[in-house]
Amino acid sequence: MSESHVTHVDLMSSIDPAWGRTARTWGIFAGVAFVIATAAFLVEATGLLASAPTYVLTGAGQVTDEAAFHAASFAYQQQVLWDYVLRDGLYFFAYLALIPLGIGLREVAGRRRVAPQLAAAFLVVAAIFGCMNAFQTFVMIDYWKNSGWAQVPATLMDSVGRDLDLMDGLTRWAGTASFAALAIALYYVGRTCRGSVTMPAWLGGVAYVGASGLAAMVVVSVVPDTDTLQHALSLAVGVIVAPIITIGLGVHISRAARAAAQ
Repeated sequence: MSESHVTHVDLMSSIDPAWGRTARTWGIFAGVAFVIATAAFLVEATGLLASAPTYVLTGAGQVTDEAAFHAASFAYQQQVLWDYVLRDGLYFFAYLALIPLGIGLREVAGRRRVAPQLAAAFLVVAAIFGCMNAFQTFVMIDYWKNSGWAQVPATLMDSVGRDLDLMDGLTRWAGTASFAALAIALYYVGRTCRGSVTMPAWLGGVAYVGASGLAAMVVVSVVPDTDTLQHALSLAVGVIVAPIITIGLGVHISRAARAAAQ
């Protein structure tokens, strides 16, 4: 018996069988959650629910114009509030699901191998930034859900609006950071699947595609007037690549854990 085979047998015999049920549950949940959340994001972002207001320059002065724009923005966001709650609620738990999937992958693919360990580590980092993105949106929802912003004095409305503009910027950059970390994680997921006897090589190919798509999303996010391309990439990654990877990881980690138990 070869040394590599002995090492593989020793590894498999030390895997907790509970990883099978855990990975499968989180993987299927994450796949479904990413699809629904991405669809909800695109429905709102493309204006299918309502039209977002634009800044209108009048002769009333910047303070008044800015206050009117913020009040109209709050009214719009209150109109589509259910979409934000559904989208970011699902994203929050979908990103959390990356943590058990990463740890489970490391367990079945080799705790001492570089690629599985780095895949798990970067999946945790991506989960943290992704959850921050969703969490910060819920902070803004606390403001959007209230009515009567049109009656708030202009100076106060400007102050609240600018504070939420800052929060919105933090939210966007947390999302960009999550894409960057997840792109790196998927690269190492691809390497893990390509070099492991417990994971399918085809899943590694999908992971490489996902890493490329996420890297493109990071670049496009800082380029102005690229909304259409951003939406297309979001659709491809969130509705196609993400569920294939999360469900695929969950199912194959489960199979590896069952094989170890037998």
